Amino acid sequence: TGNIEIGSDVDFYHYEGIGHLPNLAKVVGTHATSDNLCLIINGHLAAFAGKNHSSYTIPSSVRDIDSCVFTGCKMQSLTLHSNVSVWANAFYSANIDLITIPKGTFVSDSGFYICYGKAYIDTETIPGTSDDAYGPYECAFFSEVTIGPNVKYIGKSALCAPVIYCK
Repeated sequence: TGNIEIGSDVDFYHYEGIGHLPNLAKVVGTHATSDNLCLIINGHLAAFAGKNHSSYTIPSSVRDIDSCVFTGCKMQSLTLHSNVSVWANAFYSANIDLITIPKGTFVSDSGFYICYGKAYIDTETIPGTSDDAYGPYECAFFSEVTIGPNVKYIGKSALCAPVIYCK
């Protein structure tokens, strides 16, 4: 397990510069949340110290969940808030028993690439794949997906063969 500290003079970083830290136990410094679990720089969730945490709700100050932030993360539950954007590979190889994705959440191509667990999705659309890009949930190995009442459209090949429940 380890810690990461980012000083107050950092105001920009490359969106792939900090991810891939599944054993991170604590975030400290100016950009750390008071619970020492999130590193947030200019609204970007850059790192998550979830090693010893079973459930979490993403803070409302987060606008973007950057690439690889939850790589290898294992949790019982994670709740996103509306108006957050999930970028490519943000949940790469994560195993989350239940992830809640509410209305107003944007998920980019491959946002949940190789993510395991169960999902409750209540976004207005669940985009599918195109010839030149993965869909947001393509290759997400959810064992179960519950579709919320706000979903109005599910695109072609949007989900990879999970068990789907509609509410």
